[in-house]
Amino acid sequence: MSTTTRTTVTSTEQVNESMYIAMQIVSIATVVTIALLALRAIMMIAGVSSTTLLPSMVYSTSNILLVPFTSIFGTLPIGTTGLEGAVLIAMAIYLTIGLGIRAILGDQSFTVQIDPKTRLQNAD
Repeated sequence: MSTTTRTTVTSTEQVNESMYIAMQIVSIATVVTIALLALRAIMMIAGVSSTTLLPSMVYSTSNILLVPFTSIFGTLPIGTTGLEGAVLIAMAIYLTIGLGIRAILGDQSFTVQIDPKTRLQNAD
């Protein structure tokens, strides 16, 4: 005679797993976005033209990500050497958005907890 062990998963565990998966998706999207913009910045500094497939893909994809930020600094013509300010601003904003979404989802890896016992007392 065999016995069967039944395991039940509570809804709290399912929610925690769903939040973990959502935070991982946000992290991956943020890293890919910033890496693509960093690659664009490196290629622009090096003066890489868009005549081959990889630079063309990087420039066209990153152009989509830069649309909200091009009015701040503008963009350089592809193939010229220089650092675009819009790329740096976009990288900072996308990182902030990614960390903000993770915080909303409940990520506590960037929180600071203050112990009330260790606060400085006024010396009279």
